[in-house]
Amino acid sequence: MEFLTLLLVREARRLGLAGQPPHLAPSEALLALGRLTLQELIAQGALPDPEPDIDCWAAPRHPGH
Repeated sequence: MEFLTLLLVREARRLGLAGQPPHLAPSEALLALGRLTLQELIAQGALPDPEPDIDCWAAPRHPGH
């Protein structure tokens, strides 16, 4: 299994979603899984970051650092 799939499977199990029909799953658990999914897709570059942190790349590093 690839990393993202494994991560999502583990989180779904931790949230008690394994073996449960999606339409009967608690909304809080689905929301948590959805957030993790979006965070990972953004982190892997599959989706654009809606809040990019450009400060760390906006200026070259000072030679003294």
